[in-house]
Amino acid sequence: MAIGGKPDEAHPDPKTKAAVALTKRFVRDHHALGEADFQALAELFSEKEIAALCAFMAFMAAAHKFGVIMDVLPEGETDAGSLSDPQDEDLGG
Repeated sequence: MAIGGKPDEAHPDPKTKAAVALTKRFVRDHHALGEADFQALAELFSEKEIAALCAFMAFMAAAHKFGVIMDVLPEGETDAGSLSDPQDEDLGG
């Protein structure tokens, strides 16, 4: 597990790997999510788990947008220019 800095890219657990892949697709373009994405999730997760994952992604996206609107900076940061929009980041595979 990464502590600070960029997140780990290796996810040996298939559920974690699927959740991270869905989250990356959501961040890049939530409109691109489709039935195939949810069918793949259904092989690993229950309906309740999928709903919780999607609710958490939506909550975090909203929290990020709210923080940007309110000009909230992470502890120790003094320059809003250091914050980036997750859609601008290279999220990898």
